[in-house]
Amino acid sequence: VYKAEQEMSKAISLDKNDIYYRNLSQLYTSHINLLASDKTVSQDTLKSDLQQLINLAQNSALAAVSQNPKQYLNYVNLGSVYAALVPLGVQNSYENSLAAYDKALTLAPNNPSIILSKATVEYIKSNNDEAKKYIQQALDLKPNYIDAIFLLVQIDTNEGNLSEAIKQAEYAGELAPTDPTVFFRLGLLRYN
Repeated sequence: VYKAEQEMSKAISLDKNDIYYRNLSQLYTSHINLLASDKTVSQDTLKSDLQQLINLAQNSALAAVSQNPKQYLNYVNLGSVYAALVPLGVQNSYENSLAAYDKALTLAPNNPSIILSKATVEYIKSNNDEAKKYIQQALDLKPNYIDAIFLLVQIDTNEGNLSEAIKQAEYAGELAPTDPTVFFRLGLLRYN
């Protein structure tokens, strides 16, 4: 991880490109996720290292936005950095994530993946009704959006509504009859 960070930082020192900053922020976000799941690290070290990585991830994502504020992907990236912090209970990460996605939507209003990202943040916060509204908006834009359908399947499964989840997964199978992952997921649902 540190070698990758050094190489990305070197690239940024040579060319302050928003793409490089986005990638660096995702590297830090991945490191945050790894560190947060590491049970061998002491709580003091965990807290200190996480705070440093959170700052680095946020600063890199914000630098990408600063370098190119008209690129919607920079706001999607910023939103995903904040979304990764929501389960950790980082203050204002939920609100900041949604605000970044909203800004991305102003730049790319017909992009269903941004709307699905908002649905995912709502799902992480256990706001399933809001998540379902966003999923429906994404499906209105792209009716064959398999990822949106499977987030709905996940919500229905977690709410104990397996029959509805199976129905949605079967629909996904009709939309993507050659996608083996769809049928694998459907098989798991039926097994449950």
